[in-house]
Amino acid sequence: MPPAPARASGVVQLVILVGSLRAESWNRRLCQLVADEAPSGVSVELLSVGKIPLYDDDLLQTGEPDTVSALRRAVAAADGVLVNTPVYNHGMSGVMKNAIDWLSRPAFAGELLGKPAAVVCATVGRNEPTEAAAQARLATAVCAAVMMDEPDLLVRSIGHRVAEARAVAEAGAVAAGEVAEAAGSGGPWPDSIALPVQDFLARFVEHVGAVRSARPEEES
Repeated sequence: MPPAPARASGVVQLVILVGSLRAESWNRRLCQLVADEAPSGVSVELLSVGKIPLYDDDLLQTGEPDTVSALRRAVAAADGVLVNTPVYNHGMSGVMKNAIDWLSRPAFAGELLGKPAAVVCATVGRNEPTEAAAQARLATAVCAAVMMDEPDLLVRSIGHRVAEARAVAEAGAVAAGEVAEAAGSGGPWPDSIALPVQDFLARFVEHVGAVRSARPEEES
């Protein structure tokens, strides 16, 4: 992986907007894997958007909720944003679309303006989650974020693939006389998921650096 682009703090700060509400969802786990795989010099923070109220322009006039203000601050401070969504009826989650709607205001001046961005999306289905990811990508791009060239991080059959890897690991542990340790293990991420995550992170860090280099006056 190329060196992370330098900033004043010496750390590239990324945030992942987690679009699944379920605590143990596969999408949340995938986002955590992305954070765990972050290389030296890169910090990844997971932000849940489940507590954000439905977008209401009246709230902008009377004073937006604290949860929205906190989201704005986190995204504004980040060097890049990863937008995560599960797949609901072939589309993106409502909570993620709602968060993007808040971040789009004021029009053409929201926190996503000029921000390097990409999409993270997983499904338990056999087909890649292209439709949900495309919706998330479009909604983010409309806010004038600078989208990384595709492919985004799209993972299909995530539960099945992790279960297969766990079964293989547990069988190996049993054969080696390590039954208890294998049973207590959460199971490994298969290379078919972990390696694309690493590649995705490398490309996104490079994208962040390229966007920053295109406007060096902001780094002085």
